[in-house]
Amino acid sequence: IGALFRNYWFLGCVTSALSLLTLIAISFIEGTFPAARFYLLGFMTILTYYLRLVDGVRARKIKAEMKSTGDEKRIESLSREFRRVHVRSSALNLAVLLSGIAVVFLTALDLKV
Repeated sequence: IGALFRNYWFLGCVTSALSLLTLIAISFIEGTFPAARFYLLGFMTILTYYLRLVDGVRARKIKAEMKSTGDEKRIESLSREFRRVHVRSSALNLAVLLSGIAVVFLTALDLKV
């Protein structure tokens, strides 16, 4: 699972940065500033990078320590800590997903679909 999420977050970082840059380029070309979409994409980009660079690193360190220790009490403590990181990560991933749906909705409104 850890290898999957490293790739997932990497792709999230690349695609969020590209979508933000694309929106900026289109804004210059069209002479408009879609503020709501810009702020939502910025929010999504920041969260995605945070998830990869902070929560992802923390989760990997906790898992590595759980594998290397033989102390049952320490493993229980690390397991609780991992659950907290996982719950926060899941909530932030949900926020990114809902923000993405909002961006699609706002784009559809602009296109009058």
